[in-house]
Amino acid sequence: MSSMIKTALFILLLVSMDVLASQETGRIERILINKDIPNAVILNVASDVEPTKATCVTGWEWVIDISTETGKAQYSLALALYMSGKTIVIQGNDNCDAGLYGHAELVRYIYPK
Repeated sequence: MSSMIKTALFILLLVSMDVLASQETGRIERILINKDIPNAVILNVASDVEPTKATCVTGWEWVIDISTETGKAQYSLALALYMSGKTIVIQGNDNCDAGLYGHAELVRYIYPK
């Protein structure tokens, strides 16, 4: 297989991974921190159009893993955006982590719109 075809297939794979993951535009409505779920910050986002969610989502929609430096940065940004009432774009990884909080999709990225 030529390298051009391999490159094209790789790009299609990357694009399809983003399509599978949930993405939502709206405002953070609620933030939950629970001592019984020590490394999780759970978010609920209010939006006009509900996204197609990962099949594992059964409660609040999004979870940030704050045991990592990236997760701490995401939480800091989420808190700032919540306090300012700004519209956000948030995307998940299309999976839930049962060891963290198995009912919400893991956050891949978050940014102000």
